Amino acid sequence: MQAATGPAAAAVLVQEKKITQEQALSTLTEKTIEDVCDVFLWSEGTFEFEPTKAALKSSMTINVDPIHVVWEGLRRSEIWNRMNAYIHQNSFFESNDDAFDLTAKWEDMLVARHVFAKIDANINVAELTERLPFSRFKIYRAISELLSQRLIHPTDIPDRNSLV
Repeated sequence: MQAATGPAAAAVLVQEKKITQEQALSTLTEKTIEDVCDVFLWSEGTFEFEPTKAALKSSMTINVDPIHVVWEGLRRSEIWNRMNAYIHQNSFFESNDDAFDLTAKWEDMLVARHVFAKIDANINVAELTERLPFSRFKIYRAISELLSQRLIHPTDIPDRNSLV
């Protein structure tokens, strides 16, 4: 249907009553903020702004407060720098065999639960970020919280030859 009518996927899902317009707008807004905030985590790069009005592909328009996005990006950048002191893409973690604590305070419980379920002493953080549909920041943040809750702990790099 999307190919035939041309609207974006979210608009098609709303039109087909698979999701509400509010759900679509909320998801699109959250994803936009995630993507923009991810730029704040780059260690290098350049940015150039060319103000042009893009052609709308959808009847749905999101409103994002740029000041909120900048503050969120700066907050994440500060947290990111602290997390990178002990979480690296080549780090391995394993579960302590305790149950996930649903009553604990989590920045994003959904992400933390998914990360916790995938933690395996044979999967490094880079592989984890490839397997899960969340931003690197959210995955690192969940690992950080799981470490502080003592649900996981760092482990040595596995001997890949012994896994074969």
